[in-house]
Amino acid sequence: MQTKNFLYALLALVEITAAVPSSLERRIDWGTVKRTASVTIQNNAPEKIKSVSLIHKYSSVYKSRAEWPLIEQGKSPDPDNRTTVEYNTGPFTTGRDWWLLSFYNDDITINYMTNPNNFRDVVDFLESIGTVTTISLFGATAGVLAAAVAKATTDRLFDSETTVGFKQHILRSEDADKLTTIVINADYTITFKSESGISETVTARRVPDIQVKNEKGVLVAQSQKR
Repeated sequence: MQTKNFLYALLALVEITAAVPSSLERRIDWGTVKRTASVTIQNNAPEKIKSVSLIHKYSSVYKSRAEWPLIEQGKSPDPDNRTTVEYNTGPFTTGRDWWLLSFYNDDITINYMTNPNNFRDVVDFLESIGTVTTISLFGATAGVLAAAVAKATTDRLFDSETTVGFKQHILRSEDADKLTTIVINADYTITFKSESGISETVTARRVPDIQVKNEKGVLVAQSQKR
């Protein structure tokens, strides 16, 4: 009798749960909420920076990237040029926010990249997948060319599953629809500033090898590694 009563109660509970509106069903689904946040770069380095590339990965769930051809010293991109990232929050979410920032000095002779472990890991990884960054002109303006350098520099890091060079800075519910600012400091260290907290990391630097080809694929310019 007790077993039968338990089964009746269980069936009744299933029917009640099935009849609950969809909004509650979403809450029952582990409480996971997809959120977005705006992100910008603040250049406090002692010079203007060029070919800036930012990659954000929320584990293997979401990933996004943005490129800026130039950010003046002491400034951020215009509000219209901010980027947006996606992430989840909730009591059972296990994802983590990983960030990689790459940029060049004013004359594009030095490439800086986030390096959380302060080792050669990120430089070694880039060398293992090829040290030459190749871009095509196709009548591009200087701004388009600089953005192309930014994208070409980080393409393989974006496509790869590695987190080498990526800094963990967790976004939380209070960061949703707010602005996260990534500050390039005067000593080229990096500070992440969100509503929920602050993270810091250092950068690695390398001398790039950049090839520029015309629309026929002919090499027309190349930086020289020193």
